[in-house]
Amino acid sequence: MNSFLIHWLKTTSVILFFSLSCFGQISAIDGQRTNTANQDSHVSKTEYDSLTTVLLRIGQADQHDRNQLEAARFGGDSLQMKALVGHMKQTDSLNLTEVDQILTRYGWLSSSNVGLDANNTLFLVIQHADLAAQEKYLPMMTEAVKHGALKASSFALLQDRMALRKGQKQIYGSQLVLFQINS
Repeated sequence: MNSFLIHWLKTTSVILFFSLSCFGQISAIDGQRTNTANQDSHVSKTEYDSLTTVLLRIGQADQHDRNQLEAARFGGDSLQMKALVGHMKQTDSLNLTEVDQILTRYGWLSSSNVGLDANNTLFLVIQHADLAAQEKYLPMMTEAVKHGALKASSFALLQDRMALRKGQKQIYGSQLVLFQINS
């Protein structure tokens, strides 16, 4: 693996994660929850539809550069890689600004109101944000899990990522950190 990419992964706290499907307890918890969302009862279907459209656009932007990063065929030290990583960070910042406005006004939106993909976008944007943003939304996300508006498996990913960023041990072991072993 290219040394620049390894260095980038270490210095920017970008952590690759894998699926928690092996954690049956978490999947079982997800399946038992009901969507009793904590949203305002005066939000119209039209407004939820608009929010869904915005969140789906944000979700596509969030994943676009990450998908290109995985498919990249140029070296980690290349100008193309540096530009892609820079664009990804800029997109993450813009996405967080929009999601922050949505969460401030509506709270955590359940999949029953905005659909699974739009609901997952809220998680992805917070998951890809800095530690300060993750800590800000942790209480809201804790309540969302309790009310079935956020999957427990997603919340577990966030908890592990935050623990690593704080230099603590993971709870669920969901985060994989790449490092180079010098011989």
